[in-house]
Amino acid sequence: MAKLEPEISIAIATELEKCGCSAPTNLEIPINLTTGTVSFTTPPGAKSIEYTNYLILITMALNPVLPESSQDNMECRRAPPDSQGVIYRVSLVATSKDKETMLSVMKESLFVGQEVNVTTARFLQKDPEIRLPKKYTSMVVSVSTDKVDKITPSVLIHGRYKASALMWHSNPTKQCKKCYLYGHPEEGCKATHHNCPICAGKHRLKDHQ
Repeated sequence: MAKLEPEISIAIATELEKCGCSAPTNLEIPINLTTGTVSFTTPPGAKSIEYTNYLILITMALNPVLPESSQDNMECRRAPPDSQGVIYRVSLVATSKDKETMLSVMKESLFVGQEVNVTTARFLQKDPEIRLPKKYTSMVVSVSTDKVDKITPSVLIHGRYKASALMWHSNPTKQCKKCYLYGHPEEGCKATHHNCPICAGKHRLKDHQ
């Protein structure tokens, strides 16, 4: 199966280009040999939602490339996206300074209190020596994007409300899709309105005339 990755990538890119897909067509195709799952990873800067309307086409392009025993059993769909939130001043006494125990406690705490499933959790401060003398620390948790509003801008955990915020990642080349400046994503934009990258007007790019 792994040997098929280049062939699958070319087949899907060809079909996407034929139908005029404006999103990047150079998708990464990792194959899980244990489960037989074929995944599609978008290039940096591209959003998975841009391919939603092409999932049936991707399936049709994929089936002929796969072995006969695997054909017509594929259903392409978007993976549920996760977002990361940071919860401030969480008690280390309540969560434990041990990473595995902390993950278990955070999962249970947010599920019982907010009915939110935590997929991963970690300390914002990665150095255990710096965390050692402290009573509180900030925690980064990954939850389904549609559940972020349940844990921000504050969340009840261990009997107290704690301030929290959506966490986003950036670099100097990251361009915001709201103000179109570099250095931050749209999630971290502080602009009060959208800027058109063509005319600099106060409207979205799709509304440019």
